[in-house]
Amino acid sequence: MKQEKYRFDGEVSQIVKGIAIIIMVFHHLFGNLEWVMEGNRFFSIPFGSQSLEYFFAVPGKICISIYAFLSGYGLYTSYQHKKQNAKTAAKRVFSVLINWWLIVLLCFLPLAIICEQQIDYKTVLKHLLLIENRWCPFADYLLFYVTALVTYPAIHWLLNKVNRPFLFFLGTPFVGMAVRKAIDLTVPQGILYQILYFYFLYIAYIIAGSCVCQSKIFIKAHNWLNSKKWNKVWIKVILVFTVIPVRWLVKNKLIFDSFLATMVVFLLVEIIQERQHSLIFRGMHFLGKHSTNIWFMHAVFFFTFGEYTQWIVYLPRVPLVIMIWCIVCCLPFSSIINLLQQKLWYILEKIIKKEES
Repeated sequence: MKQEKYRFDGEVSQIVKGIAIIIMVFHHLFGNLEWVMEGNRFFSIPFGSQSLEYFFAVPGKICISIYAFLSGYGLYTSYQHKKQNAKTAAKRVFSVLINWWLIVLLCFLPLAIICEQQIDYKTVLKHLLLIENRWCPFADYLLFYVTALVTYPAIHWLLNKVNRPFLFFLGTPFVGMAVRKAIDLTVPQGILYQILYFYFLYIAYIIAGSCVCQSKIFIKAHNWLNSKKWNKVWIKVILVFTVIPVRWLVKNKLIFDSFLATMVVFLLVEIIQERQHSLIFRGMHFLGKHSTNIWFMHAVFFFTFGEYTQWIVYLPRVPLVIMIWCIVCCLPFSSIINLLQQKLWYILEKIIKKEES
């Protein structure tokens, strides 16, 4: 395959997101046994001192690194091909927040009322503004992502000034770890601590995606692979699954995830390019469109609302069926959220254009 035919665009990224959300849901359902409430049992396959589903689920935490890597790759591409300013950055942030606000108001708030929780306008407002995350602890990533969108113009400028972006990519995880330790020692608990801690927890993955895009590492690796006789899909699939034992073995996972996520995304993109129109990848593309909503909405089966709702998702008892059922439960609500967001964004854009003219 020639270099110009290499494809890693929004369509391919959506497929990878679809795969990532499956990994995430499986990780949350079976990799955090302390989240499973008493009475919600499932059939387990023994595997050594643990279970097979637990062995596969725990390394699934890498899904967050995959999402952040894709964001970094996509942001760098956007900044290179289109003129960016404060207005476009604000649009990105506002689009993300609209989606979150709809989830809070149409999903979490009604559940809180049904479950007879004590709520007032301050509680709702704090969740809308990401100050409080009791209803959805997964929203910590959203707080990071909004901060990353605001600061990305500076990151993009810095990357374009660096002569050797690959060294920047290698060093950022270690810098992030050092800064987080300094934050732990100097910044008191609160919203500032949350913003800073999660920013330096995940920003290395955004930078990794941006560095890979800037250096065209994937294209070069793709062309190199095409010159090899052993360039087979089944070999790439096996390499993806090697991440599971590797992530069990490495001690500092947060540092190694920058490199593991890069490898996983590269291999997945390679596999997708050869099988993109297969039924399974079309399904992953569909899930990718709903991945953000599923990410936050399946929190209703744990934490604050788990006491009332978790039994629903564990009803099938079989791990694989439980995961599918969890996603199916989220999809109708996700479809409504996506539709409302599109309508709201359309109305807002018309209002903005009228104001400008």
